[in-house]
Amino acid sequence: MEEEDLSERGLPQIASIMNRVRDLKNKYRNEDNITDELNCTKISADTTDNSGTVNQIMMTTNNPEDWLCFLLRLEKKGIPQMDVSLLNRLIGRYSQAVTALPAEKHSQDESYARILVRFAELKALQDPEEARDQFHLARLNCKKFAFVHVAFAQFELSQGNVKKCKQLLQKAVECSAVPPEMLETALQNFHSQKKQLLSDEEKENLSSLEKSGHPVSKGLSPPDAVSKKSDPSYVCRTPSTTCNDYMDCFRTPVVKNNFLPGCQISTPYSQLPYFLPHTPATPFQNQVPPSIPSHECLAIKGRVYTILKQIGSGGSSKVFQVLNEKKQLYAVKYVNLEEADQHTVESYKNEIAHLSKLQQHSDKIIRLYGYEITDHHIYMVMECGNIDLNSWLKKKKNIDPLERKSYWKNMLEAVHTIHEYGIIHSDLKPANFLIVDGMLKLIDFGIANQMQPDVTSIIKDSQVGTMNYMPPEAIKDMSSYGENGKSRSKISPKSDVWSLGCILYCMTYGRTPFQHITNPINKLHAIVDPSYEIEFPDIAEKDLQDVLKHCLIRNPKQRISVSELLVHPYVQIQSVPHAKGTTEEMKRILGQLVGLNSPNSISRAARTLYEQCNSGKSLDVSAFSKLGSQKSWTTK
Repeated sequence: MEEEDLSERGLPQIASIMNRVRDLKNKYRNEDNITDELNCTKISADTTDNSGTVNQIMMTTNNPEDWLCFLLRLEKKGIPQMDVSLLNRLIGRYSQAVTALPAEKHSQDESYARILVRFAELKALQDPEEARDQFHLARLNCKKFAFVHVAFAQFELSQGNVKKCKQLLQKAVECSAVPPEMLETALQNFHSQKKQLLSDEEKENLSSLEKSGHPVSKGLSPPDAVSKKSDPSYVCRTPSTTCNDYMDCFRTPVVKNNFLPGCQISTPYSQLPYFLPHTPATPFQNQVPPSIPSHECLAIKGRVYTILKQIGSGGSSKVFQVLNEKKQLYAVKYVNLEEADQHTVESYKNEIAHLSKLQQHSDKIIRLYGYEITDHHIYMVMECGNIDLNSWLKKKKNIDPLERKSYWKNMLEAVHTIHEYGIIHSDLKPANFLIVDGMLKLIDFGIANQMQPDVTSIIKDSQVGTMNYMPPEAIKDMSSYGENGKSRSKISPKSDVWSLGCILYCMTYGRTPFQHITNPINKLHAIVDPSYEIEFPDIAEKDLQDVLKHCLIRNPKQRISVSELLVHPYVQIQSVPHAKGTTEEMKRILGQLVGLNSPNSISRAARTLYEQCNSGKSLDVSAFSKLGSQKSWTTK
């Protein structure tokens, strides 16, 4: 169907579909091209070309005015039609801008319309068909602006499509695009068979007209008059959706960044483009915006991620749930380092080093897919889970025994891995574990401590654990001081065992061992006091109770180790009663199954076998004999 014949009602849907088509085209071209020229295109957000500025825009205002200023400044680096590498970078950046700015929100914004048109003009130097798609998108989304229609018409005229050019201009008049003077001038030039619908002088005059007070335009200026000054101080925009319980171990300092100054345009044509840059009506605002749109994006190591929501925050980091270009779900941890001290910076670098190393040795460690470290920020692209253990425990009234046992084993395997590589976590708590596809994974190493190979424990200058999970040996001993006058404590891998025991205790009894003591001083005394008996109410699972008692021994030398816990009867699969003779029975059953030819008979036999195994009773071979006698033989 011809685009002109579409009803006004269908235009938004068509625009949405064409947006998706454009994204798919860009994705497959970037993935499949292997030539040097198109490898440059693939770097749509390369870290060597203003990726910091791009991220700053995305994380703060993310508005069309700031994107346009950045893009026009980038065009000053050269002439796109003479520099293939620059052209590819520009196309990549414009593509980022179009992806980051939702059409439904910005369709009435002049700067957004200019970005769409300029993107199409640059694409015309590379692929006219794709350029036509981009012009369609610009016209469908921003049809109120006359320069959008004129730019599209000029493109069709340059392609020799005279009839199409005329139709576009006539449609623009019908939909009352503004300013109407621009359309009238373009139509006059078209009927005069001029190659340019608007001359340089006419563009300048129309620009002056809009400056004089046209109700639609914000005011245009020639390229060499463009300048943009912005406040150097910014804060990171905080998403409206937050979850304090999720990954609450992450902490974030205030974000402060500087944007680069304004820019002027270079055009792929010999004449000025049909949009002219203008100074944004308002500069970047120096306050925290109330929320973050779901369409905002991040560029990390050349990959673009769309922010869905914030899922965690703290004193020095934020965690966002994001989608990559293939619509796969990830978590991005963002840390701003502008106001972070050296200790904080080192702790995050330490965390990255631990994750990079340990994820290779256990699937119970959260996956780190990539990271970006600069002097100003850190981005970590990680596996995204369903819910952290702390939030899960709050929602669960009754915990299934098998589920508890499975999660306990996951925790042991994760902690065993870090201990194998000489790392003590020292702050284990439910929030440090994330449920990913039914499996618990350790997510945080921010305050982990690495031991030397020849020692069994380390001295810490300060305690960092959560009180309800803090082992006795980690509580400050006021009689033990370091050289700097700070109190110190000695921790070892057994300290993590105590914390794990407290987590399992909570999963068993619904509270931690000392949670009922509300006074902090009394709680600390109770944790270290050997005469204070920890309650272990009687439960049906005696092995579980035994694990708890061995984990919560105050003397770390007498406390059970993670290695011993992994072979404890509690985590082992219990033998099935009446197992004697099971092997022989299974042989006979398998013999019966071999003789079954009918798919229905095989299915019934498998179902019967499953039901018998699930019941815990002895296997009844006669049931399979009956199935075998019912089989029908066929001859060929």
